[in-house]
Amino acid sequence: MQDQSSGTIAATASLFFSKAAIFRILILIGSYTLAFIHSYLLSFLALLQFEYICPHLIKHLFSITTIA
Repeated sequence: MQDQSSGTIAATASLFFSKAAIFRILILIGSYTLAFIHSYLLSFLALLQFEYICPHLIKHLFSITTIA
């Protein structure tokens, strides 16, 4: 009886540790995915800033200085 209960405990522990390992792998994949999306969004915003926002601000500043 003792061998069977210890075997059940060992099987339960191995199942728990495998679930924990899968959970850690999923967290790792998720964190890398979020980091990739974050860097992609930051590069897109930087491109948007230099390609769209800055020229419009410069035009606006030049129009203010030419009016004044």
